[in-house]
Amino acid sequence: EKLDERTDIYALGMLAFELAEGKAPFAAESDHEVMGGHLMKPIPRISGKLCKVPEWYQWFVAVCGAKKRAERYQSMHEGVVFLERRLGEMGLVTEVSEPEPAWLRILGKVAWG
Repeated sequence: EKLDERTDIYALGMLAFELAEGKAPFAAESDHEVMGGHLMKPIPRISGKLCKVPEWYQWFVAVCGAKKRAERYQSMHEGVVFLERRLGEMGLVTEVSEPEPAWLRILGKVAWG
């Protein structure tokens, strides 16, 4: 299949998982096993050992990491809107017209509070 923005969305899901869990979702001894995980296995739930992970964050990771492109966010903007809404409910986002890219601003708030 042709690579598109949804490939980057999958990568964002993997990064979001790793930020919360402290390890990659499909860690294995061989590259073949890692690739097999990415291709065939659903993304695991975040254990919450490093930090308490809200259910909406689990949902975000699962949607970004969906195997079928049609089940992922269809644009980065769609994912950002979801994150801004959730972070707004927590009082972490009060204004969305900041000069830095929204994805960077949101990722920073999720990762570093």
